[in-house]
Amino acid sequence: MTGDSLRIEIATPVRADSSRGNGVTARRWRTLLADLGHDVEIVAGGRTPDRQSDMLIALHARKSAPEARAYRESYPDKKIVLAMTGTDLYEDLPTSPEALSTIEVADRIVVLQPLAAERLPSQARDRVRVIFQSVSSAPGSPPPRGPGCPICVLAHLREVKDPLCAARASALLPPASRVQVTLAGGVQSEEWERRVTVAQADNPRFIWVGEKTAAESAALLAGSVAIVVSSEMEGGANVVSEAVVRGVAVLATRIDGNVGLLGSDYEGYFPVGDEHALAELMTRIESEPKFLGRLEAHLLGLRSQFEPARERQAWVELLAELF
Repeated sequence: MTGDSLRIEIATPVRADSSRGNGVTARRWRTLLADLGHDVEIVAGGRTPDRQSDMLIALHARKSAPEARAYRESYPDKKIVLAMTGTDLYEDLPTSPEALSTIEVADRIVVLQPLAAERLPSQARDRVRVIFQSVSSAPGSPPPRGPGCPICVLAHLREVKDPLCAARASALLPPASRVQVTLAGGVQSEEWERRVTVAQADNPRFIWVGEKTAAESAALLAGSVAIVVSSEMEGGANVVSEAVVRGVAVLATRIDGNVGLLGSDYEGYFPVGDEHALAELMTRIESEPKFLGRLEAHLLGLRSQFEPARERQAWVELLAELF
């Protein structure tokens, strides 16, 4: 059955058009699998019992548990691939019965970086496959960088992202610094809108530009000297892959989701929530060309792991295992 077209459902806990991580991942994989010749449908908000398919890809172990359980009960011989991409790895395990039940019924478990496998129960690790999220190289020359030292943050305003860490860090910089931090991301609550508005009013180095399209975010990234990824937890952020491919230095929290993508010897890490350490990195980015050069050289060496052909081949091999 390896060469045949498969009917694949992707179950996601968010709307199919959502700009949040699971929605973006669902759409990326739908396109990739369709390009491989398969019939792919994104199912949001619960699947209907009479829907026919050969395989279910369930995004998020806890939130997609009802869909995975129902699929296994209805179709005991069909395949389930569980994708664990964030809070289900680093928050739900090991205390969520729903997450553990989805792991138990899954034929394969996809994670986005190799350190994620260490979070899973030992009896599940032989079913884990690492698939790096790929990024197509941007056509043509990158846009010119803005004046001074532009640094961006691409994150929705949620507690787990600590999206104002870069703003706090920039406020600690000396008066002569030319760092300018731009945050692009949607607000999730009135409280976050108040917090970002206050941060912007109090800090001339910081500006919030709201939620942007994928193309606008890519342009903001490409025009920056560095991007800050300040999350408290990540399964493997696609924005890191984007930065690597576009040659933009990454200043990231030292968490598994970032270290699994960038490597343990990368110099651009800071502790979670530590704006003072981040401010030191910003200062080095701005004032030490050799430091910035080392970061960029390190990322250049990682670029091949995010090539589209590599992600495509990983899915070909996974489907060949199952069918």
